[in-house]
Parts: sequence; structure tokens; C-alpha cells
Amino acid sequence: MTTTPPPPPPPGGAPPPPPEEPGEEPRRDPLAPPDEPSSAGEPTSAAPPPPPSGYGDSPPPPPPPPPGGTGSGDYPPPPPPGSEPMPYGAAPSPTGAPTTPPNNQKATIALVAGIASIVFAICCSFVGVVLGGVAAFLGNQAKGEIARSGGAQGGANFAQYGFITGIIGVVLGIVMIILSLALNVGGNIMDLGT
Repeated sequence: MTTTPPPPPPPGGAPPPPPEEPGEEPRRDPLAPPDEPSSAGEPTSAAPPPPPSGYGDSPPPPPPPPPGGTGSGDYPPPPPPGSEPMPYGAAPSPTGAPTTPPNNQKATIALVAGIASIVFAICCSFVGVVLGGVAAFLGNQAKGEIARSGGAQGGANFAQYGFITGIIGVVLGIVMIILSLALNVGGNIMDLGT
């Protein structure tokens, strides 16, 4: 029995396929690309390979997220750099910026008047009492208007804080008036005794 020497290796350096036995199905080379004919000479019916990448191609897409969520505690992805986070309960506008209802003007005035009433109650008691009364009145009105607006107006916190600081200003102003009168009357009594 004479055996023929094996064929020389292909230029790629891979070993030659084993010789086929008579009566066996032809074997397909597992290393051969799908569009090239197999080592037995049969063409395969696979899709053509993708074109080679060039300079104008886009980078490959990122890998899909792991199954069962994002893998980071199922939190939403962070906002893109340079954007501000959207406040809780605010709906995005068509441009993507969060929209918040405008503040009630009476609420803003009540807050400013309430803070000023505390300052003026210490130095000018009568002015503090008047500003405190204005702040409490406007703050109470603004709270009602905001509640009736159904979310069209904001500034409920401004109205509440203006109402509270207005009451503090009135009470502090009255206490300062009483103290100044008591000290003034007490001083006059002391002057009479001498």
C-alpha cells in the first residue's frame, strides 16, 4: 500500500485538513469564512461579510445593558453634562427645560415685608408692626389664591413664610413698644423721686 504524502500547508500557516475517507460526507473547514467555499469545494449560503471599516465609519454601538436592569440599582441615567436637574414634580417643556409655575406676586411681597417687619420691629417698633400686619395679610391672601389656582401659580412657601414672619414682626414690634414705654415711664418716675 502506497500512501501519498500530505499536501503542503496553506500560506496562512494552518495545518491541512485531514484526508477524507471514501463514503463520508465532505467536511467543512471550521476556520473558513462563511462566504468562501469550504475545503470540500461546496459554497455556503451565508450572508456576505460586513464591509471593512474606513475613516468615515461611526464607532460600534455600546454593548447592551445586562439583563434584569441597568446593573446600578435600576436608577435612571444621569443627565448630560451642562444640564440642570429637573425639580421634583416639574414637567419638561418642549425644549427640554423644566417648567415651573410663576410665583404669586403677593406671596413675594409678603415674604419681603415680613422680613423687613422683623428688622424694623427692633429699631422702629411702629414701622415693624405696620409692615408685619401687611405681610400677614398679603401672605394669607396669597395662600388662598395659590390654592385656588390649581397649580397655575407657585410661591406657596413664600406666602407661608411671609405670613409667619409678618406675625413675628407684629408681636416683636408690640413687645418693643411695651418695653420702650415701660423704660420711658420708669425713667420718668425715677426722675421725679430725686
